[in-house]
Amino acid sequence: MDIRKLVMQLRDDLSSVIADEGDLVERRAPVNDFVKVKRAATVRRIRAGLKRLSEKLPEYSSLLDKTDPQVVLESLETIEMPAQAGLPPLPYEIRDEVHADFAELNRCLDASCFRSAIILCARILETALHRKYFETTGKDLLEKAPGIGLGNVIAKLVAEGVELDPALTNQIHLINQVRIHAVHKKKAVFQPSEQQARAIVMYTTDVLRQLF
Repeated sequence: MDIRKLVMQLRDDLSSVIADEGDLVERRAPVNDFVKVKRAATVRRIRAGLKRLSEKLPEYSSLLDKTDPQVVLESLETIEMPAQAGLPPLPYEIRDEVHADFAELNRCLDASCFRSAIILCARILETALHRKYFETTGKDLLEKAPGIGLGNVIAKLVAEGVELDPALTNQIHLINQVRIHAVHKKKAVFQPSEQQARAIVMYTTDVLRQLF
C-alpha cells in the first residue's frame, strides 16, 4: 500500500474512533459484543497502519505511542502527500481538493462503481474550470452564479478571451453529458462499463493538463 492510500485509510479509521469517542488502547472484546469487537478491530487496524507508516516515514514513529485519536489525526495532516499519479501540477488553491476527488474516484473504480467515478470526473472539471475563470478574470463564479453549468462556464471563459482547443471543449461536453445521463432519471438505466469509465477518467486528466 502506498503512502497516500495508507494515510487515507488511517484517516477514515481514526475519524470512526473519534466519532465513537474512543481511544487507541488495544483491548480484548467479548466475542458476543459486536460493537466492541468491531471497535477493537478498528484499533488494531490503526495500530498496524501506524507501524507501516513509521517504517515508511520514521519521523512519525512517535505516533505509535499515542492513544488520543485526535492527536494522531492532526499529525497525519502534516504529512506531505505525493502528487496524484497522472495529474499535472495544479494551482495550490484546488490541489488538495482535486487530489482528494481523484483518490475517491480510484476507490470507485476499484469497487466497480463506474457511475460514481464519472460523476466525480464532472466535479473535478467543475473545480478546475471555476479556478481557471477566477485566475483569468478575478471573479468568483461560485459566489456570483453558484448553479452555473459546465457549458456556461466554458462559454464565459471563451468570452473572456481564453483560447480553448476545440478538442478540449468537446471532451468537457462529453464528460458533462455522461454525468447528466448518470445523475438524472432516464427511461433506461445508464450503466457505463469499466472501459467507458476509465476513458472518461483519461479525458478528465487530459483536460486538466490543457487547462494548467
